[in-house]
Amino acid sequence: MNGYADAERTELEHRLLTYAQAKELGGQTVSSVVVEGRAGEGDSLENWLFGVVRNGIEERCVLRRNGPTVARQSNRRREFQLLSRLQGSGLPIPRVDWLDETGEHFGRAGFTMERCEGVADLMALTPANRFGWDEETRLSLALRFTQLMAQIHGLDWRALGLGEVLDVPTVPIAEARLQTILDEIERDRLEPYPEIDETVDWLQQRFPTHGDLVLTHGDFRVVQALLSPDAQIRALLDWEFARLSDPVEELAHFLMPPMAPIHTIAGVWEAEDFIRDYEAATGTRVDRTSLQWWRVLNMLWVVSFMLHTLRGIVENTVNGIRTHSFVSRLLGMLLSLTHP
Repeated sequence: MNGYADAERTELEHRLLTYAQAKELGGQTVSSVVVEGRAGEGDSLENWLFGVVRNGIEERCVLRRNGPTVARQSNRRREFQLLSRLQGSGLPIPRVDWLDETGEHFGRAGFTMERCEGVADLMALTPANRFGWDEETRLSLALRFTQLMAQIHGLDWRALGLGEVLDVPTVPIAEARLQTILDEIERDRLEPYPEIDETVDWLQQRFPTHGDLVLTHGDFRVVQALLSPDAQIRALLDWEFARLSDPVEELAHFLMPPMAPIHTIAGVWEAEDFIRDYEAATGTRVDRTSLQWWRVLNMLWVVSFMLHTLRGIVENTVNGIRTHSFVSRLLGMLLSLTHP
């Protein structure tokens, strides 16, 4: 660990310990905090691993804190409240603990949560998975992901009080989502990008019919799960983009062009198999025309993130290396969806 990172780690240890001891937290005595370092990289969010000794018992925790350039739709208070209300729902999620919504105590807005067991693996459904799973095991895991998505969508979000945490759309969700993304693009793009205008025209001429309103994870991907060696899903993380939306949006996100090759099993469990398994788990039918519309919209959303990153590079607020060539590749994928 270099000197700068070590200084940041030491500062966080002091901040967390000071906060815990000042709060006294229900009579629980915190005697020490040890920050081990960051898990992963990135500019928008930071996940710091730390241990805390509370009433003589050592616990392994994570501080989930805003980064220097947190995404506009990302909010630590909302994510904390959502996870709090989902405790006891049956979903594999971490227990949350301390919230600092202003950043006064943790340096930037954030919350702490338990550190769940398991390993994240982007390639979990592919032969390149880190566990050496065979095809049969990967197929079983794929079905577990499908069932978990169905379980999320099947929750009674009203009974859980999620309408007090997440925005409840008052206009057709497809139109609202498109407008949100367009607003972000207009704030960030540095050049015209005619591919975007062509895509928006395509979307505006084909709005899908309004579907059911359900809780969605918002960024449901294989890499968001912590997995055990026996191919069980121990936890689903990163609920920062959770929202009330059409369930087809979530399926479309899972099947976006950048993700589809690693979210399916070639020749065994492909896009149509995933959709049919989801339909069997929920007892619903997925409209394929709506699915295509949402796939295009989700690709546009990914492009909007890259435009935000490019602006950050120009304005010297983003440390990560991003290139115009990557944005061009995403734009090519976007047009391929509207011109199959």
